[in-house]
Amino acid sequence: MSYRSEHQNLDNIFLRNIKFSKREKVAIQGLTDFSIIPSLSEKLKEDNRIAIISKDRRGDKNILNYLKEFGGEDLFTSLVWDLRRIKRLKDEQFNTIALIGIGDLEREPIPSLSSYFRLLKEGGRFMIVMEKSDRNDIFLRRLLYEAEMGEMIGLLEKVGFSKRFYLKRIATNFIEALIITALKTGINISLYFQ
Repeated sequence: MSYRSEHQNLDNIFLRNIKFSKREKVAIQGLTDFSIIPSLSEKLKEDNRIAIISKDRRGDKNILNYLKEFGGEDLFTSLVWDLRRIKRLKDEQFNTIALIGIGDLEREPIPSLSSYFRLLKEGGRFMIVMEKSDRNDIFLRRLLYEAEMGEMIGLLEKVGFSKRFYLKRIATNFIEALIITALKTGINISLYFQ
C-alpha cells in the first residue's frame, strides 16, 4: 500500500484538488495534517501567500512550530480565527478561503459564512471539503438548497455567494468526500435577513 492510499483524509483530498493562480492570497482553515504543507508549497505560483488558520493559540503555536521546522515561514503564515477575532480583519483580503471539515461551520453557519464572504475579494472562491455521510447530507442540503424549512435558498446563497456553486464528489477506498466551491458576488444579501 502506498503512502497516498494509507493517508486518505480531507487534508490530502484538498491538496490533490487545490490549484493556485499567480499572486493569490489563500486562507486554509481546518488543516489537521501539517505534513501536507511541503507538498502544498510545491503547488504555489508566483507571489502566493497562504494563511493557515487555527481556532486557538495552541493550534497557532503548533502551526508556527511546524513552519519553523519546514522553513516555510516566508510562504505561509498562521492566524487565529474565531468569530470575535475574524470581525477585526479587514474586508476583501483573500482570493480563496478553504474550509476543511464542517464542524465549526455547523455551529454558527450564518455568522461564519458572512465573515468568509466579507474577507473574500470580489470574484473570490470559498471551498468546503467535507466528508460525505448521512449526517453531513442534512447540513449539505441546508448549505446548498434549503437554509430554513420552506426556504428555496441555501445558506451559501443567503449570505451572498453566487447561486451557481460547484460540487465535486470524490470516492477512494478509504473515504468519500465532497468539495463545494462557491464564488463571491457583488452584494451580501445576508444584511437583508437579520
